[in-house]
Amino acid sequence: MWGGGFGVLFELRDVELGIRLRGVSLRLGAGVTAILGYSGAGKSSLLSVLAGFEQPTSGSVERGDLGVGGALPCYWVPQSGGLWSHVTVRGHVELVSAGSADEILRAFDLWERRDACPGDLSQGERSRLAVVRAVSAGAGVLLMDEPLAHVDPVRKPGYWEELCSRLRASGTSLVFASHEPGVVLRHAERVVCLREGRVWHESGVRDLYERAPDRQLGEFLGPMNWLDGALVGGLGLGAELLGEVGRRGGVCVRPERLRLRGVECGVGTELGAVAGGRWVRGGVVRVLSLRIAGGLAETVVVGAGGVECRLLYVVDGGDAGGAVRVGVGGWVCVEVFLPEGAEL
Repeated sequence: MWGGGFGVLFELRDVELGIRLRGVSLRLGAGVTAILGYSGAGKSSLLSVLAGFEQPTSGSVERGDLGVGGALPCYWVPQSGGLWSHVTVRGHVELVSAGSADEILRAFDLWERRDACPGDLSQGERSRLAVVRAVSAGAGVLLMDEPLAHVDPVRKPGYWEELCSRLRASGTSLVFASHEPGVVLRHAERVVCLREGRVWHESGVRDLYERAPDRQLGEFLGPMNWLDGALVGGLGLGAELLGEVGRRGGVCVRPERLRLRGVECGVGTELGAVAGGRWVRGGVVRVLSLRIAGGLAETVVVGAGGVECRLLYVVDGGDAGGAVRVGVGGWVCVEVFLPEGAEL
């Protein structure tokens, strides 16, 4: 974890906020926590309560030692950015920080716009300015609702890296709401999923990614294969995955953890243990359709008992796990990678 150690930053007990939050009990520790949920799930309301902008209608919110060396306890960035319409870009930084604005404005590509006011900025520039002002405030915890949401996707990863680098250096914690699986996977340590104003799931990010308890939760962090009992059996993976299916009703297999190998090049090849886990092989299935888009291959196969299954996996070097060479109507073996620590 980052600077705050393992201390509790916020503890909520049975928090209600009208119909927007319902019986939320939650502990948030130092580091980076992502809040996920469908639109209307209560993400913005939760951040608003944490910031103290809204008071719960019932329940309690306790705040730990949020400041770093006497710093401002927390700084809230609403979805709108909350910028001051009459203040220049440079003024936004200078009003919250005693230091120079030059360096951070250059880092977020706002230096050339330093004398502009928010009304003259693009949405992406306003989004960056809201983040810059929050970082400059030197708070112990940043609460951000969809940070950098309007920044173009080409430059957004670089700004996220810059943001997190500065937070690590200062020991600042971050709680942010997002709809972007890639951002959560790269930068968050823990994840809280909300549904209809309630806490649906809470865990480490990697745990939700590798061992999602159900399909809906797993899809918050990107594409996945959800294999229930019938599919596990039809793909010939029952002996390896049946225990997990019994515990959860299905098993989450991410695209990079699954391969289809042409029978002529797959059968007889040693699998077994490799770094970080092991590969296991299922049965032979027939390819009904194959489509490749955006680095992922989507194949529909038919296995034992006529069970049809749609499988997603990563295209590697132009080859979709061996299936491209086989083509529609061909026969492939299903191979699944089981990471270390999988409860199988």
